[in-house]
Amino acid sequence: MLDVKSTAKGMLIPRMTTIQKNAIGTPATGLQVYDTDLNLLYYYNGSAWASVATGSNYWTATGGNIYNNTGTNVGVGTTTPGDKLEVNGNIRLSNTGTLLAAPSTTGSAYSVTVKAGDPYVPVGGSGGSVNILATNNMPSGGSGYGNLGPSGNINITSGSGYNTAGGHINIIAGQTSCWALTGNSHADVNIQGGANLVAADAASINVYGGGTVGVGCPTANANGGNLILKSGIGTGTGTQGNIQLLNGNVGIGTAAPSSKLEVCGNVRVIGTIVASGTITTSAISCPSDFRYKKNITALDNPIEKLMQINAVQYNWRRDEFPNMNFSDHLQTGFIAQDLEKIFPEMVYTDEAGYKSIDYSRLTPLLAATIKEQQKQILLLTKKLTEIEQLVAKYH
Repeated sequence: MLDVKSTAKGMLIPRMTTIQKNAIGTPATGLQVYDTDLNLLYYYNGSAWASVATGSNYWTATGGNIYNNTGTNVGVGTTTPGDKLEVNGNIRLSNTGTLLAAPSTTGSAYSVTVKAGDPYVPVGGSGGSVNILATNNMPSGGSGYGNLGPSGNINITSGSGYNTAGGHINIIAGQTSCWALTGNSHADVNIQGGANLVAADAASINVYGGGTVGVGCPTANANGGNLILKSGIGTGTGTQGNIQLLNGNVGIGTAAPSSKLEVCGNVRVIGTIVASGTITTSAISCPSDFRYKKNITALDNPIEKLMQINAVQYNWRRDEFPNMNFSDHLQTGFIAQDLEKIFPEMVYTDEAGYKSIDYSRLTPLLAATIKEQQKQILLLTKKLTEIEQLVAKYH
């Protein structure tokens, strides 16, 4: 047995770099060396080099805290950590807790980023996912309903602003690259309410614009936040995306719409309303104030122009245009192409080249025609009276 004692000196074991340590061939179990690159004492445990964590070189205990101050990485479940802390396995919080970035000591706060791992660089593969799951109120395999509460929520709340705007919440799907394989779909943002297996109604999706509230803040006459739906804009010859409501009814000003679109209130349209079905209304008014108009002239020869219009009866080609929802009843009207030659201002042509007629604009033509005919009737009546008087005079 070797017993070395001293109160003034120590014992030096072999010192070497990490490369030199790892280059030792078939080291004996228990062999000890000092790694001068890492400033740690290592021993060989029979299969790998392990550090002898002592003193300030690795972990330091202060009160009830323990910390690592070597500047190296810490691995749990791995011997080759690639970051300050790498855990190969699950992390469990035994009580309610919060993941916090360190408090700032210079001004702006630090950020917390949750990111899934990248695929292997030389080969590539599927990207990792970030899954945020709240727990059910009944664990798998459980039974009994006596103490059940609500299931867990997922809450995403941005920071409040002090003397500035609050933080945004941005949910953005990833881009699909120009090198995507044929048939690869674009990335979507999907939000779906939960199914209800018991009650008659499933969960709703509620989206609200922000209100104006605050403690000590002036809120009188302040405007509420807007709710904006905007589709994507195409590039080149591509078209802009659509906003699609695929099923159910839409109510504006009512919570119980009985039609595909029900509006309780006024509707202002700056443009053209195209309807292939029936519009039922108690009144329709069009802007006609003289202050809106210029180049005002009388309608000349209304009877002559009206006589050029051919009224026809017809049926819609419903089988060729099912999306137009045409009626199967016999129709009476005009052919747009014929009317356009006489009154082009009464005919509208859409982007696909199909034409429609504004039948309300025929009303002024009919009024002018009746007035012109009335003048002729009065003139003929006067002449007839004169003839009758002349005949009576000589008989």
